[in-house]
Amino acid sequence: ADKFVPPEDPIDLFNVAFQNPTKSTVNFSVPDRETGLSSLKELQSLCPKRTWNFVKIDVPFTELMITRVNHISDLIHPLDTVLDDSLGCAVWFAARGSGVLLRDNDFYTSPARVVLLGMGVDELLGGYTRHRT
Repeated sequence: ADKFVPPEDPIDLFNVAFQNPTKSTVNFSVPDRETGLSSLKELQSLCPKRTWNFVKIDVPFTELMITRVNHISDLIHPLDTVLDDSLGCAVWFAARGSGVLLRDNDFYTSPARVVLLGMGVDELLGGYTRHRT
């Protein structure tokens, strides 16, 4: 994206984390968040003139449950596995484009009209099924 977006325009990086209802404290420092922060540092070192908006999208458990029933479950196909559900929920919340900016903790809604996904062939074509054995 850095090669095609004008250098003066920021690029938004959405990172979705879900609340774990089994934990007594609310903590969104999940492994994907940590990986996202590492990736942000690498992007900043590779493209230091670019403004990277790391947008933390923290989803409380109750919001996930309500949104899953009212919206997401009708949009995911196939919806046969936990992975289908997990990826569909993450994409839905990322596509809303609203969260908190890492740099100043201000609420932010992206003006972007297109979301580029970092999903690989395993997620898109079910490659993880081979790992079940």
